[in-house]
Amino acid sequence: MKTRLIDREVVSYFSKVKLLYESCEKSRDGTKEYHNAVFVGYDENGVPCHAHKRGLYTEGTGFKGNVDSCDPAYSFHHIGTDNRLYVFEAPIDLLSYITLHPKDWQNHSYVALCGVSEYAMLKMLELHPNLNHVVLCLDHDEAGIEASEKYHDLLTEKGVSCDRELSIHKDWNEDIKANHGLPAIPAEEHPQHLIRDEICRELTETAMTVKSNYSANTLSALLVKARSYLHWGQFSEADECLREMCRLSVAAAAREYRQMDHSRDIAAVQERLRDGFKTYENRGHLKTRLDLLESDIMSLRGFERVVTASEKEKLAECYERIAANGLKGTILLEQQRQKQEQRQSLAITMA
Repeated sequence: MKTRLIDREVVSYFSKVKLLYESCEKSRDGTKEYHNAVFVGYDENGVPCHAHKRGLYTEGTGFKGNVDSCDPAYSFHHIGTDNRLYVFEAPIDLLSYITLHPKDWQNHSYVALCGVSEYAMLKMLELHPNLNHVVLCLDHDEAGIEASEKYHDLLTEKGVSCDRELSIHKDWNEDIKANHGLPAIPAEEHPQHLIRDEICRELTETAMTVKSNYSANTLSALLVKARSYLHWGQFSEADECLREMCRLSVAAAAREYRQMDHSRDIAAVQERLRDGFKTYENRGHLKTRLDLLESDIMSLRGFERVVTASEKEKLAECYERIAANGLKGTILLEQQRQKQEQRQSLAITMA
């Protein structure tokens, strides 16, 4: 079995309560035996409804996956006595986390999604109303980050308190390996977060040099230029147009808040822009994002008159939406540019 370094007492506990066992299965031709760790999930009546298999192997990549016809709402889990539910992608991550955080672990509740579907997490909250604080412990990679952001918003909308814990390496089992001096797969930051942070740093550095013309006509002209540049494949020029829209819109929102004696200054607007960005909301096409920008800019024209205090706040929020969609568009454009460079580099390599 590949070294997992899971605490033996933890494995023993889950084995005793029949949530974990080892299977031995023959190959179709009967010449080989396959040993798997099987993680079982029971429903509220104690009926097994889910099984996740993980191959026990000595080298290479082993089998892992859910048994056919499993109910995803009842995957591998443990229910404790307090109000905290810890959520993981895989059972091995769950056991690894407990190994790393053994103090009073049985008091808490844990669920492995056996993927990145939210069904099991929501079922646990439905069946156990005392669970009102969720800690998301998904993988430290692109898929895990997107799922964590999505679930955080989903739980917040339901009024459930939610935190997030990140492993130092790719997942909690990799952290255990690193603690024992073994090679560990490193964490993978989300590429859109890296681009977001670079853009937001630039916005902070140039905030005081932004022009004073924040009109709908100015923003509309920049959008027209960006579309034209994209049509001709001039990505750098299009990128600068979108960044300028972000700068102008952030400054405009801060100005409107300032005129209302609102405590939200330009630094606060910039922070809201950065923290409000969610990767799972930015999967679409760049054209769709530009269309949303156009719609937001059109909304500005409804404020081209003397406005009331309440309307000023709506105007500021409209500028913030433009900045948010401009940021998302810039990120999509940068990813598109990076992919084009990778294709060109590959073509040169293969030539």
